[in-house]
Amino acid sequence: MVMPSVSVVVPVYNEARRLEALIASLRAQDYRGTTELVFVDGDSTDESMMILQHAAAEATTGPSIVIVHNPKRNIPTAMNLGIRAATGEIIVRVDGHSLPSPNFVSALVGYLVIHPGLQVVYGRLEVRPSYSNHTGNALAAAFTHWLSGSGSGYRSNKIPESAAISVDTVPYGAFMRSTWTVVGGFDENLLASEDYDFMLRVRSAGGSVTLLPALAITYYARSTFAATWRNALRAGFWVGVLLRKHRKVVSPRKIAPAAVLLGFIVILFARPAMALSGLALYGILMYVLACRHSMTDGRSLVEALPEALGWFLMHLGYALGSLAGLVRGYRAMAGTEDRV
Repeated sequence: MVMPSVSVVVPVYNEARRLEALIASLRAQDYRGTTELVFVDGDSTDESMMILQHAAAEATTGPSIVIVHNPKRNIPTAMNLGIRAATGEIIVRVDGHSLPSPNFVSALVGYLVIHPGLQVVYGRLEVRPSYSNHTGNALAAAFTHWLSGSGSGYRSNKIPESAAISVDTVPYGAFMRSTWTVVGGFDENLLASEDYDFMLRVRSAGGSVTLLPALAITYYARSTFAATWRNALRAGFWVGVLLRKHRKVVSPRKIAPAAVLLGFIVILFARPAMALSGLALYGILMYVLACRHSMTDGRSLVEALPEALGWFLMHLGYALGSLAGLVRGYRAMAGTEDRV
């Protein structure tokens, strides 16, 4: 059987710290079909481009390496540019701050071969801290918990016993190149939530989105409160823009934080004491759940407070960002995504 050709598309911006390990893991994939690695660099200011150029020159055997320039420095443009430059029948997106297991590409391609047509499939994120200290460990743990908003379960570090699951979204995605063509590529007006929008259009066209829980890709979470806050604010903003674009609630969990925040503000004006009591109860509940999560994971209880604070920043940032996105529409939020 002739296996389909694969293009692994990797948006890159200042990923020098992990880029060599990522390149090595992609070149060591066990997939036996034709593979190329398409790195789309958004004008990195660190050594990322030097690392890519050196790797491309050294790639005389195995997967070839293609480097594409992305002057707009955003992910949807990077994906569209990378796919246009790609030659593979199947597109697998991998981010520069992740690390796939050796069978990652072959497992995704195998599923797409068995389930052809409009289909997006991916594995779950095996979340690790970018920096292994109490704060970094706590924020990575917070990111995996359902309280972070990971409604489809793809952020969970606990390996489910189930087989493939039909979901509304997966991280990144692997799909036939024809799927990208049919739905019109990635919306370059959405500087975040572009993947959810892409998969929403796949499902609206009669396709499906599938999570493979047993397949994992290591993802390095943000390890500072400032980066967590900025990411939550940014993610929420572009979800608000997404909701305006589609003029409907695409998923209840997408709007829940903003709805709760609006409810709190109304109660705060009508009954301040009740609102403040509710806020105190929320804080206590977050801390108790963080203590329980720390003990369940075998982590130090010292990490409970930063984990609870991480949830608070995620909830508030996402809620404020969502409201701003709903009000401001397509006015862009400045700044390239950080990876601290």
